[in-house]
This record gives sequence, C-alpha cells and structure tokens, in this order.
Amino acid sequence: MSDRPLSGLKVLDFTHYVAGPACTRMLAGWGADVVKIERPGVGDGARRLGPFPGDEPDPEKSGLFLYLNMAKRSVTLDLKSATGVKIARELAAEADLVVENFRPGVMAAFGLGPDELTKAHPRLVYTSISNFGQTGPYRDFEATELELYALSGAMATIGDPAREPIKKGGYLTQYTAGGHAFLASMAALWSREGTGQGQQVDVAISECMATIVAGQTKRLVYGGKMAHREVGHASSDFPYGVLPCKDGYVSMGARPASTWPIIADIVGAPHLAEERFLTRRGRAKHADEIEPVLTAWLAERGKDEIFHLGQRRRVALGYVATAKDLLESEQLAGRGFFAEVEHPRAGTWRYPAAPYRLTESEWTAVRAPLLGEHNDEILGHLGYGQAERVKLRRLGVI
Repeated sequence: MSDRPLSGLKVLDFTHYVAGPACTRMLAGWGADVVKIERPGVGDGARRLGPFPGDEPDPEKSGLFLYLNMAKRSVTLDLKSATGVKIARELAAEADLVVENFRPGVMAAFGLGPDELTKAHPRLVYTSISNFGQTGPYRDFEATELELYALSGAMATIGDPAREPIKKGGYLTQYTAGGHAFLASMAALWSREGTGQGQQVDVAISECMATIVAGQTKRLVYGGKMAHREVGHASSDFPYGVLPCKDGYVSMGARPASTWPIIADIVGAPHLAEERFLTRRGRAKHADEIEPVLTAWLAERGKDEIFHLGQRRRVALGYVATAKDLLESEQLAGRGFFAEVEHPRAGTWRYPAAPYRLTESEWTAVRAPLLGEHNDEILGHLGYGQAERVKLRRLGVI
C-alpha cells in the first residue's frame, strides 16, 4: 500500500491564521494535495505573526506560518475580483474538499459559498470553521482566542480561587478546532464513498472547546454541583498538584491511594505512611506535617531526577516541561517527533511532525510554500498560458 494514505485527495484551502491551517496541515502531511489560496502581495495573516529568526519580521520566515502550512502549495488570488473568483471556482471543480475559516457569509459573498460550490459539484465536501458556527444567535458575533476560551467554560476552573480565572497559553481553542475539523472532514469524505454525495461540515470553535470541559456540565447535570477552582490545601487530594523543586516544578499526586506509601518511601520519610496519612482526608488534615518534608526534599533535587525516581517505582511523578525540555526530550527524539525542514528563505529548523504513527503509512514533513510559489504551476494546469499569467499579475489578480 502507499505510504501516503491521502495521496490523490485534492483540497482547496481558503484558511488563514491558525484553526483552518491546523486542519489542512494534517491533510497535507498525510499526502493530500492542498492548494492554499492567499491574498496577492499579503498572504495569510500568520505570515506576519512570527516568531521570526533573529526577531526580524519577514513574511517568508514566520515560525507559525511555516509550521501550520507544511507540504501545501500556495496560489495568490484576489477573491474580490471576478477573475479571481473564476479561477477559484475552476480549482474547486477539481477538489474533493474545500476548507475555509472566514466569518459566516464571507465565502458566499465572494460567490464561493457551500451552496454555490456544492450545487455545481455535488460530491464536494465543504468544511467551514468559525467562532460560533454557521447557525444560532451568536453566528455573527466577534471573538478572539481569549473570549472563546472564556466562553467555553474552561477558564472557570483554572487559577487561584482568590483571584480572577486565567487562560492557558497559546492557541488552544484554535488547534482544538483544527483537529476536530480534520476528523469531521474525513468523516464526511468517508460518507461520500458510500453515498456519492458531499456535504457541508460546520465546525464551531466554541463547541470544540466545550467538548473538552464536558465533565463540568455532566457534574452539574448529574450531581447538581458546579465545578470550582481549587488551590493548595483546598483540594481534598493533597498533595495532588504542582510543587517547586530545585530547577523548576514537578507534578505530584497520590492517585490511587496505594501510591502514597511509595511516595513517602521515595522522599525518605516512612513515618508519613502511618495510618493517619493513608487517606486523602487524612493527608489534607495533616498537611502541615507533610508539606515541610516534601518542600525540603524537592528543593534538593532536579525535576528530571524526581521524574525518574517516581517512574522506577511505578509512581506518576512528572514535571512541568519547558520548550527546552521538549526539544531535548529523549522520548520525543526516540519517536521522531521533531523533523528538520529546510526552507529557501527561513533556513533549516526543527518542527513538530505528527503526534501519531501508522505502521504502514508515513506523515511527511515538507516545507511550507513561499507566497504564490505555485501560481505558474497551478494556473498552467488550468490552461492559463504565460501571457495570461503575466496579465493577471499586472492586474493584481494573482
């Protein structure tokens, strides 16, 4: 069998920034031919976000763009021009899947909405990613990463209960939505194999995040209790949490209960395994005796040493990994998680590849495209000769 399981799948990519490109990145890595549509002279907004090598902004060197757009082909099209839309429709006619993450209604305003394209091409799968979905009273509402995270319910249980809730770092809502969009698109493509009919996939970023914290709603529905933030001794699972050590922070917990005597032995304090410490309630009650012992022991040891001490005894002691720790991780290296990719403008850098393995298939790390790099190749395929392409450039269509 082919080592590129999506080889032959044609994807027309109207996405930008994070959520949409995260979806199409997965498709491209598995071998799909992803043609990315970008604005002439400007490109995907992620090209301007960085980080940049040497902290010198360059639209061809954005680490975010280069990571999210690996293995794609770039075509520049002005979708506000009739000719640009005509070319986009010609590309859609050859596509199996269209992916876009504009605000609801924008693609329809271009004449490239799901109704227009699926009517002309009934087998086309059309995936739309937006903040709140294509329907509902919030459909046209604005939201950034911060608002989406807050509205999802995730923020309500994070942070010190004595202070305001906090947001986890990065583009968590966007990457979560990208992953769901990838899965939903593949489900729609699989359905088409049986029915011969395409369909629209409607992905709401807010709902993708709400699935992560579904436990909170179940707790309220089934138990009548609201989830709340906990810190320090407020938790009945003491010492379950994150604690400082010599060179950072470690995570420690006594779940299941049988692990606590082992932890007590590891830290050289067998007296902490007495009966009054064996339950979660007992440890919380006597936290003032446990905490000084743990604090002193942790202060003398590094996080990697603590991690391996626990693992040797089958106890899940972990540590808070930094970016440097990830890049130097023997586990990630052993699984080939990072790939070195050479780019003609940005140089050679290491990028995360894929967090999964198939025994007979390979996820391929191929560099991201330069802006409009494949204009001649793709437009030539559509039948536009060199003279026509020159004219289109002069008119700003490509």
